[in-house]
Amino acid sequence: MHAIEHNIIKITPIFTYIDSREIGGYSYERFNRNLFKDKAVIFIYDGNEGGFGLAEILYENAEKLLNKSLEHLKNCNCADGCPLCIYSTKCGTFNEFLDKWQAIRILEKLLS
Repeated sequence: MHAIEHNIIKITPIFTYIDSREIGGYSYERFNRNLFKDKAVIFIYDGNEGGFGLAEILYENAEKLLNKSLEHLKNCNCADGCPLCIYSTKCGTFNEFLDKWQAIRILEKLLS
């Protein structure tokens, strides 16, 4: 989930025409609140207080965004992940728990 979160943030300029540094995210293998209890969840949010509506644009294009993420991950020539596909210099958990191939499997299953 963490790798998908990072990749989605990396490709946001395709949909928002804004630098991906304007977007943040959190991912959880199991979220324990409300409607998402015990489900995997990725939150993507505007990086500025009050936002600019970027998260809404991404939400409206969620299926296209996930398809583009899958395409991007599959087409990256790295072996197990790199700064072009899943690593982030602004990751709060120091790029731990990233798995490019598991991200591809999850997206394939989700989009089939």
